[in-house]
Amino acid sequence: MVEDLGEVLAGVWYRPATNEQIAFLDEYIALVKNLFDSAVAKYD
Repeated sequence: MVEDLGEVLAGVWYRPATNEQIAFLDEYIALVKNLFDSAVAKYD
């Protein structure tokens, strides 16, 4: 998942992000954070 996002963002790195892209990234980052938090909580 993260590699795919990296490939997509690599081509548009120097262009300003649109509001829709910022909203998507906010949700995507929250999802990835929740996945890591859930995994860590299992071993806590």
